[in-house]
Amino acid sequence: MPYTPDAPLEPHQIPVLPGTNKVISRSFDDRLLTAEFDDALADQAPWKNSRYEGSKLKGKKINEFNAPETGQVSIGTAIIEDNFIVGNFPVGLVGWEGDQTIGLDPVINNQTTAIYIANSVIGGNEDNQFTTIKNHSYIGISKILLIDDISDEVQIIDRVAEPFNVFHRFITNDFPTGEKCSVKIIDESISSNVRDTYRVKMNKGYLLKTLDFKFAGEKSGSLTAAGKNFNSGSCLTENNSLYLYKGGDLTLRAFHTGSLNVEPIVESRKEIIRFRYGVNEVINAGIASSVGGGDGEDVERNKVTVDNLGPNYISSSIIQNKFTQQYYTGSYGNFQHITEPADAAFQIDLIEATAFSSASRFIGVDTLQFLSNNNDDTTLDEQDKTELHVTFFEGTKDFSSGSFDERSISTFEIDRNQSLLTTVDPCQGGLPRTHELILKGVNDTRFEPLTPTFFDTIQNAFFETSGSHGCTSQSLAIQNQGGTNDLKQLVQSGISIDSISSASIFIQGGAIGAIGYAGAVLTGSTSPSYYNPLGGAMKVDNFYSGSFDYQLSFLDKDHTLIVDLDKESELFDGIGENGLLIIPNHLKSTIKDNLEYYLEKAGIKTKTTNTKQNLNYSTKK
Repeated sequence: MPYTPDAPLEPHQIPVLPGTNKVISRSFDDRLLTAEFDDALADQAPWKNSRYEGSKLKGKKINEFNAPETGQVSIGTAIIEDNFIVGNFPVGLVGWEGDQTIGLDPVINNQTTAIYIANSVIGGNEDNQFTTIKNHSYIGISKILLIDDISDEVQIIDRVAEPFNVFHRFITNDFPTGEKCSVKIIDESISSNVRDTYRVKMNKGYLLKTLDFKFAGEKSGSLTAAGKNFNSGSCLTENNSLYLYKGGDLTLRAFHTGSLNVEPIVESRKEIIRFRYGVNEVINAGIASSVGGGDGEDVERNKVTVDNLGPNYISSSIIQNKFTQQYYTGSYGNFQHITEPADAAFQIDLIEATAFSSASRFIGVDTLQFLSNNNDDTTLDEQDKTELHVTFFEGTKDFSSGSFDERSISTFEIDRNQSLLTTVDPCQGGLPRTHELILKGVNDTRFEPLTPTFFDTIQNAFFETSGSHGCTSQSLAIQNQGGTNDLKQLVQSGISIDSISSASIFIQGGAIGAIGYAGAVLTGSTSPSYYNPLGGAMKVDNFYSGSFDYQLSFLDKDHTLIVDLDKESELFDGIGENGLLIIPNHLKSTIKDNLEYYLEKAGIKTKTTNTKQNLNYSTKK
């Protein structure tokens, strides 16, 4: 009713609790003080976590539960390895501290509803155009079946009709490197010997072989300078020349000659993974034949020879492919090698005629330049850009320590962001100053070898302008530019030497083999000597079988998996016309248990049944 000044006021209504006559009051006397609290609640996770400890789940892997990794722990007699870790885990644990989850369920489930059809399987040593990876196969995927296990609808995605990135995203999501998968020949009439599970080692495409390094058979001779044949015209045989390593202290121009007024510069390098594919150990350049005596007098020595270079690339070759055709204009096949060119006027003329020089220019200049240009080209689609990889020992050595990824097939990606290895000094002839590649993995440990390391010293010489003389004649007598037992006595004018000390070596090779020597040193005379074999510092994983071989390859991006499937022994009759079924490890059980049914629904197989298996999926993950 409308308010009027003369209308009587209605009495104030006292609020009460709904359905009762109990007055709502803030008075302490009116409060309910008879409630009970169960003390057991205080120890339950829903009570503690929300109030004090916080709510957090932690898991090591998707789709699986991982218990704590325990083992015997001791200190007194422990051998401290490179991967020794202190403080990350509680005492008694040697690895993962255990998932924090509810019961034994995975923290995260991410199951797929897709199955894959492959139309090609190429053995790892079947086709010479691809990088050799023994006991593995390249599996090319042509179709994806996306399945709705509720409606039983099947959608077929064909690689031809789908954009590259969209199709490829399915593959990389369902087949990450290191993950398990299984295979099934669709045509059951074809015999096979396939296993239950396989490991995906790479999921990016084919590795097109680009440079194939084969050990030329050089062997170590006498360990004394007096026994060395400097005119053999072969290569470095007194020490190793191939190193997969990280770190070390780099001394720029640790030794230099001529009128260069520079002081050595020491750089402590980051733990970057590097592959040294060759060295020029020119410090063992000649044998003294006494002409005069005393410091400061001329000492006649043999001229610099190719005995200082290693390894010998005469058995190695450049392979033609879609990428090398875009930048390389020379001859394919084995490198040409001339030991003593008749027109060699300067030091660099002698070096440039060797297979070592041709290989180093191809690797460190031409190939790196193309890799950079290819990835910077904005006109190219993503699938047309490439990566550069190096594979050791035909993929037979595991550097992954059980991770089953690219490292397990001895394969590493080369960092495309590294600087080109060329030097501007004309006396180096456009050749790399240092013969090595930087591998990817500075900020991503997934690419780092997990094998233990040992220390060694790596030395490499290069040529540069020496005072008013310009480039030095290769036949110039070596001058005694230092005192007794000084390395400067062993190099010509115009030669400088970079030295890497305390380099952490994963593996090394060359004329010596897996066990090298701790660099060239002087032993009471002006002759360099090699001693102190490193075998005592090496672990089992630092060794390898056979010779040190490697292959460089460009990645041809494709819908292709590299899997530890040995085609020759497991798919000896091929895969037939219907292809090979590739099954992700985390495929939903409702689909995995009815593969035949869904293949028939998709028209891949002849229809034999219209029903699925009647299973209790409530307990299946």
